[in-house]
Amino acid sequence: MKINNLILASSSSHREKILRKTGITFSVQKPEFCEEAVTGEDGKDVALARAKGKAMSVAQTVTQCLVIGCDQVGQVDGSQFSKITDLQEARQFLRFLSDKTHTLHSAFSIVYSGAQTPPNLLHLGAESVKLKVRHIDDCLIDSYLATREWIGTTGCYRIEGIGMHLMEKIEGEQSAIIGLPIISLLKALRNIGIDGLSNPKGPWYLKHQRGNEEGQRSWT
Repeated sequence: MKINNLILASSSSHREKILRKTGITFSVQKPEFCEEAVTGEDGKDVALARAKGKAMSVAQTVTQCLVIGCDQVGQVDGSQFSKITDLQEARQFLRFLSDKTHTLHSAFSIVYSGAQTPPNLLHLGAESVKLKVRHIDDCLIDSYLATREWIGTTGCYRIEGIGMHLMEKIEGEQSAIIGLPIISLLKALRNIGIDGLSNPKGPWYLKHQRGNEEGQRSWT
């Protein structure tokens, strides 16, 4: 099957920036999907379901396209967290993270939208990153909050900016911390027929479909 268009279903400028750096040609469309309606006990499962839902919501509005959906959920001490926009809540949360290790689950999905078929999930995956926050007292917390770069982030910090000063140890792919595990995504795209290095602009031709044990769909 011939594909002319690749769409990133996201309103995040940071995810768009990560994907732009690969050189692949794509457009961006904001998904009409209520992520707060998807809940569960496992943060990774929640992120996967939301990533799928975002891609599906955009795929239903287009044809002959591949749509990428993304989501990120944090987890610490058995509790989940996502974006915090209130200053006082952010201060309390950073106090809570001090001296703790937490996990960020960054999920992505790839959905095919055909001309005469319902949207079809081709790939669903996630990368989990562990981050140890160093001891941060109220003075350090206030200094960081004053930068305002924490606004709109998962975990109240931006790892690619001044937020790096808060960390003691990181285990995992940095792009997954920002919200899009680009190495895993590029591998998944290659597996279905899109090599962004040899053919960044398309058109692309999808490989044949098969199901895997988890019920997801891949291409060989």
